[in-house]
Amino acid sequence: MKVLFTNFFGFNAGGAEKSSSLTAKALEEKGVEVVFASTAAFPNAEVKRFGAFPPLVFFQKNYLKGKLLEIIQSERIDLVHGQDRLTSFASVLAAESKGIPVVLHFRDYWFDCVKSTRLKPDFTECNCSMQDIMASFPFYRVPWEYLKISSIRKNLQLLNYADKKIAISEAVKKQMELAGIGENTSIVPNPVDLKAFDEAVPVDLEKEFGAKGKVVLFVGRLSYEKGLSNLLKVIESVTAHEKKTFFLIVGSGPMEKELREKIRNKGILGNTKIAGHVSYEKLMGIYKACDMVVFPSVWQEPFGRVSVEAMAAGKAVVASRVGGINETIEDNVNGFLVEPNNIGQWQNRIVELLADDIKRNKFGRKGRETVKQKFDKMVIAKKILEQYKEVL
Repeated sequence: MKVLFTNFFGFNAGGAEKSSSLTAKALEEKGVEVVFASTAAFPNAEVKRFGAFPPLVFFQKNYLKGKLLEIIQSERIDLVHGQDRLTSFASVLAAESKGIPVVLHFRDYWFDCVKSTRLKPDFTECNCSMQDIMASFPFYRVPWEYLKISSIRKNLQLLNYADKKIAISEAVKKQMELAGIGENTSIVPNPVDLKAFDEAVPVDLEKEFGAKGKVVLFVGRLSYEKGLSNLLKVIESVTAHEKKTFFLIVGSGPMEKELREKIRNKGILGNTKIAGHVSYEKLMGIYKACDMVVFPSVWQEPFGRVSVEAMAAGKAVVASRVGGINETIEDNVNGFLVEPNNIGQWQNRIVELLADDIKRNKFGRKGRETVKQKFDKMVIAKKILEQYKEVL
């Protein structure tokens, strides 16, 4: 079987692309040949490049459809697996033209919100009305962003021509149903590579980042929906009582400058470090070296990859009770679930785990068992193959 994965962005763009890459590798271990169509590279993979184009459905349907048709014909593709917003519409049309099956993967809420977060900067729900977009973007981007979501909504029903759809969580599937594209959808979570985490070498956090004492790790994009404003309040509260606790923030994004200023102003610089972006190999070593992980998102996370990566490293997690995170963390079994804006509850749960090595390690072991059973890449590859067999 030869499958075409369509990803507009390359491997380094984010979690969705990493999930595509891991899935492809696992499928290849099961004997499936995978070819990528993308604007950028994927490690150890055959990639057929196409040029960038404006992110409107009109261009996707016309420019990219032609490119995909060329690849399907030259590579003798048996099935197209559309992986993201910018390639899904063209994947449907190209596969339909060639009379081969197409599977679409939904890893966030792009079909319902131009920001994918469904959250405005004031933390209220975004319905992508003109008023919402005006509240969320600089004025010069408002017409363009409104045009993008209007273009998606106008063509949304085209997605129902897919032979099969895959949602990464119940949270995503529910939103798909509300948008009228939920039919013929199965749930298959995002994968992690448990073996790679087992083989990762722990990073010396004191030598690398000046971390002393017990280390609490945050991983993610430095943006408001990730709950960073709340995290700073939690750090201030926890370190006032647990002065030997160190918070390590790994990631980059639009809030980085603001966060650095607030860390200085709040007087928590000695207990907090923003490490910026690191390679994925190094990140796995950081996970293994920390004592626990926090995941304070305030938006309805479609999946919650950070919680699963933390569990793969055998670490306890304290995470927000939102979206797909509810499907990865079992409260008081492999971690704690906390209401996003309850700062007192966040402080209590973090302090509880820092003080109780037995419980913290127990959560870590349970989390790793959860990953082995539900989220390891080979488990996910088997489920993906089952979806393929239904349509071939």
